Amino acid sequence: MTMLMAAAMFAGGDANVVKCAVAKTPKPEMARLQQGLIVGVLEGRKPSPATEALVKAARARAATCAPGTGRSDARAGELVVTSIAVEALASGLAANGVDPVAVNRRLSQTPPAVLDAFLARKRTAPVDAFMNGMMGLAGAKKSDNRVQRLMGGYAFNAATLARLFAARQG
Repeated sequence: MTMLMAAAMFAGGDANVVKCAVAKTPKPEMARLQQGLIVGVLEGRKPSPATEALVKAARARAATCAPGTGRSDARAGELVVTSIAVEALASGLAANGVDPVAVNRRLSQTPPAVLDAFLARKRTAPVDAFMNGMMGLAGAKKSDNRVQRLMGGYAFNAATLARLFAARQG
């Protein structure tokens, strides 16, 4: 999934914010941000201070692309950072032989209540069944800890992105 594909999921204004912020981000900085996000997911830790600084810069760029109230600025920043994370994690999954399009299809077929519980980090039978189904998409690599972390991070960020998009529509 490319950034443009992720941006295509958004209605006009949201896509423009993402495209604007990405266009304003120098390519080396974007690469460091994506790498930092992937490393954080793989290590199961919060982003490093260097990655946090890049996230903060991306949010600031988003605010300049969608000026408005503090609330809309924060939403724009969240859209941009989450879009970048989704793209980076999709690349990581694809590099490990997992089809991000199949993962998106599974996410879109998951009941909203299960996604809400997943985003709330609740351990319930439906959430466990959801993640087992997601890991089934990894095939032979489903027991690989790195693939598990990438899949969990991708699912979390993609579901968050869908929630942000739905909030705009509602």
